[in-house]
Amino acid sequence: MKNKSRKYLLIVAATLYTTDSKQNIKHIEGKIKISNDSLFFIATSKTNRLYKLQIPIQSIFDVIKKNSLGFIPNILIFKTQQGDYKFAVYAREQVVHLVTQLQNKE
Repeated sequence: MKNKSRKYLLIVAATLYTTDSKQNIKHIEGKIKISNDSLFFIATSKTNRLYKLQIPIQSIFDVIKKNSLGFIPNILIFKTQQGDYKFAVYAREQVVHLVTQLQNKE
């Protein structure tokens, strides 16, 4: 029996900023995929290709928009009880709009 395929509402290129055990900042290239109930980050680079992250939409209690280099509007920070997730995203406004819409839907 086949599993039902997950339908994504939006897929955008993104970079996840995270720290490793030595407090070094890592940049992981990948894609953000948003479904009806979760936001997924799936790495696309060969060195981090097994890196996957799932954030339930309802666990996001704040979305902060920032600029990189002081003027490029592409940084998103998702605040959850588990921690903060910082991304550089190409289509920031689309992501914020969809996440807000999905949060208000439920």
